[in-house]
Amino acid sequence: MDMISGLRYAAQKKAEEAAAKAAAEAQNASAEKDRALNQVVEATKFADQVDAELRQVRSLTSRVTVKKTWSSPLASAAIPPSTSR
Repeated sequence: MDMISGLRYAAQKKAEEAAAKAAAEAQNASAEKDRALNQVVEATKFADQVDAELRQVRSLTSRVTVKKTWSSPLASAAIPPSTSR
């Protein structure tokens, strides 16, 4: 192998190593992106569930009415003031 061939071979090997490293980094980045997207999907599902529950509670409270016809028997009883001895 002459010198030029040796340099070409070394350069090719370095390029292959750099490409393999870049491919591994890209695969790791893709996996991280997939994990992040899954977290977003789970958070969105949770937010949708909370929203549905809030809507349900709001619809129930809009149908509830409070009647103020009841009063405490103590409020209507005439309690005489205490006399001092």
